Amino acid sequence: MTEEEAHRIVDSVAEALPRYQLVEASVVTNIGILVDLAGDLGRQQDIDLAIATGERLLALQAPVSSARCTLHYCMANAWEIKRRHNMTQGKAAALLWHQPALERQIIHLRLAARMSDEVHVDKERGRQIYTNLGNAFSHCGRVIEAIRSWDRALDIAPNFGMALGNRGYGLEQYARRVHDPGHQGVMLAEAWHSLKGALKARGRKSVYPQARAVFRQTMERIEKHVPLEQLQRGVPQWVSQRRISRAEAVYREWCLQERLFLNDLNDLGPVPIASADVLALPSIVTGMNSAPPAFGLFNQLKQEFTSARYLYFEGCRDDAVHFADRDVALIDTLDYSTYSLSVEKVKISFRMTYALVDKMAYFLNDYLALGVAEKDVAFRTLWYERRTPKQGVRADLQTSFNPALHALFWLAKDLHERDTRYSEALEPEARQIAALRNHLEHKYVKVHEMGVPQVDQAGTARDPLHDPLAYGVGRKELEGHTLWLLRTVRAGLIYLSAAVLVEEGRRARAHPDRITGPVVLPPLPDRFKGRRL
Repeated sequence: MTEEEAHRIVDSVAEALPRYQLVEASVVTNIGILVDLAGDLGRQQDIDLAIATGERLLALQAPVSSARCTLHYCMANAWEIKRRHNMTQGKAAALLWHQPALERQIIHLRLAARMSDEVHVDKERGRQIYTNLGNAFSHCGRVIEAIRSWDRALDIAPNFGMALGNRGYGLEQYARRVHDPGHQGVMLAEAWHSLKGALKARGRKSVYPQARAVFRQTMERIEKHVPLEQLQRGVPQWVSQRRISRAEAVYREWCLQERLFLNDLNDLGPVPIASADVLALPSIVTGMNSAPPAFGLFNQLKQEFTSARYLYFEGCRDDAVHFADRDVALIDTLDYSTYSLSVEKVKISFRMTYALVDKMAYFLNDYLALGVAEKDVAFRTLWYERRTPKQGVRADLQTSFNPALHALFWLAKDLHERDTRYSEALEPEARQIAALRNHLEHKYVKVHEMGVPQVDQAGTARDPLHDPLAYGVGRKELEGHTLWLLRTVRAGLIYLSAAVLVEEGRRARAHPDRITGPVVLPPLPDRFKGRRL
């Protein structure tokens, strides 16, 4: 196709856009053509037109469909074109923190990914959605979420070159933020294998020429730092020498499969070597006669997370009536509401996990000496001057060039903030999760096994069994929200450790003549945990 022919196609499609009234396959196809060609031709005004038309169509009340899923995918592509255009127009440092186009891209890809799991979407589209979602997360430093998305694409198409190559590139970047040399080596070996697979891909699963060059350079960079023999061995096998019960084995296998161990190697998948919560802070330099409080606080963050994780595991799997529930006189409200110790365990897990978010902010406020008053520390607001987005990201953070801090900042955008000064959350269900947390902490949540009574957008009950005092939620929905929280907070804790590693390196470079002496803090033996004196 000549450039002149491409321009004629763009003109004809753009002219038809205002007449579109339905989200159907032919309409979405034309919007996709417009986005692809207008992006190649640099016609930003037509990209804006495609976005405006797509938003108008998505605002229509319509059921989930493959066409609607593909429209979200096309919209994400349009916002990716705008993101790249903005990157050429602005300062890279500022754009690491403020990228509205990337925010919109992530939202549309997340919606497309969820819809692709609900409706029939062909494999090619599915792998494209998850690969692009991984790329978007990678752009904002959230490499853990990126790897999970690339792995999902590879579940759909195991030899898809772009997903393999981006996964290898992302793992190489992840390894830079890991302070354990052994873990670094394992991660780089896995990255090398993914990159090697990408460069072998052929046909429809092959890699774009520009990406191929980047993947090859990354592979060569790894080979310069890690012996080829070690790279070829891949992930080493490991078996715990400690004898464990069947119940513990089932629990640990579940943690591995869900990638919930506080262990960066668990992001490689359910590899046995990752079956321990070994995440720790790197060495921290402090003044004479003053022990850094970070280690004690990080201990508590880990303990609360692992406790919440186990409560969730028990709450989801225990269907038997516990003796603590027997002879507790309750009224059947005829709306399939459920009451049990197992349900309460999931609720407690949700509350404990959500509470860790602001405790991470408390950690950052002290470690980075941000000076926010304790009563005002909140993870969603910590990043801004005077805790207000309109004031912009704090100057001392903007100049940090700490990728793990960027990841935490973008992770904070997944949370809903009731204050209208904050932009829309990047997690499509953030509003429901925030409302659930508010009701769990301060009001009343009723969990239903089935048939949650419905209310309309104005809050008016559609069901005579609706309880006006309660926030109704299905049991599976509660468990799903809690699992999402556990995954999100786990990633946050790993980013927190990585942020300290990068910051300690920066401080060392800023004071090359500083004299330090090591003080070793020994690990706490398991036999001392839970001991009552």
